[in-house]
Amino acid sequence: MRSSVVICVMVMGFIGCQGSKETVVCPPSTELDGQGPPIGRRVVCVDRSKTTGTRRAFRQGPEVRWFAGGALRSKQTFVDDQLQGESVSWFANGKMSKKGHYQKGHKTGVWSEWGTDGTLQSETTYSQGLMDGPRRFFYTDGQLKSEHHYRIGIIHGPSKGFYPDGVIQYSGRYGDNVRQGVWLRYDMSGELQKAERFVDGKPKPRSSVDEP
Repeated sequence: MRSSVVICVMVMGFIGCQGSKETVVCPPSTELDGQGPPIGRRVVCVDRSKTTGTRRAFRQGPEVRWFAGGALRSKQTFVDDQLQGESVSWFANGKMSKKGHYQKGHKTGVWSEWGTDGTLQSETTYSQGLMDGPRRFFYTDGQLKSEHHYRIGIIHGPSKGFYPDGVIQYSGRYGDNVRQGVWLRYDMSGELQKAERFVDGKPKPRSSVDEP
């Protein structure tokens, strides 16, 4: 039989479920561990027939956390004691903080992060828990601020930055975590201001810079 528990939070000095309930449904052969508001701040489904090396019961199913005031803090799921599937977290003001997916305990795919005001701050691509692919940062209005590329945890590939109006600010390329080749920098009108060649992260004399 599945374990299903409705957690109620404390609101204005009394315990109530209206508009604040969070249903935690545990898989078969598991049970709920911990307590939600107003007593506790975390619940998770566990399989007590299995234990880890520290004799802790296997986490098997959803986990929910709250802030001290009762606001929802995070929701995620465990499969065989490893994070699996969607993971979402919030700030205490109710705005979303992070959202992404896990696969066998490792971050995978695109993870998004927001500021406390609800504006998107960054999007990062992961593979096996390491940054692997594009990583983008944004201005508060959603305009792209910069984009870099990663390969197995290190910055590698094209890199670009933009002014708030979308005009390119700089462009270049990283190779194994250091700047390589010609890097270009522009003013706010898009006019080229500087071109500099890098070899293994070190700038070369101006005379050695190739024209773009």
